[in-house]
Amino acid sequence: RFMMILEYVTLAKEVDEQQLEEILKESGVETMPSLAQKWWEQGRQQGIQQGIQQGRQQGLEQGMIQEAQEMVMEALRERFGAPGPRLVAKIKGVTQRETLKGLLKVAIRARDLEEFKEELERVLEDE
Repeated sequence: RFMMILEYVTLAKEVDEQQLEEILKESGVETMPSLAQKWWEQGRQQGIQQGIQQGRQQGLEQGMIQEAQEMVMEALRERFGAPGPRLVAKIKGVTQRETLKGLLKVAIRARDLEEFKEELERVLEDE
């Protein structure tokens, strides 16, 4: 009987703590609530850790994107002077690191700001 309960609990897609306690009470197993609570807490802690890790990864990715955007704008400032607010907004609208790397190369190689803007417009159309 104990093994059947364990099998049910491990195969169930979503069993909350209250349901688990009810299952154990109905089965007549009195020593299991503490074990069930440990499993429940362990699963909860794993979920929290996964959430924290995912948040860190997303934050890191966002930071790298912002840094790439800043590098493109810095290259434009060095070569052609301060980019206007509309151009800055368009650059900040690009959120793919590979695309931003390509735009950095364009900013370095472009003959003038107009050439950069044309390439940026092509990139924005493709996204």
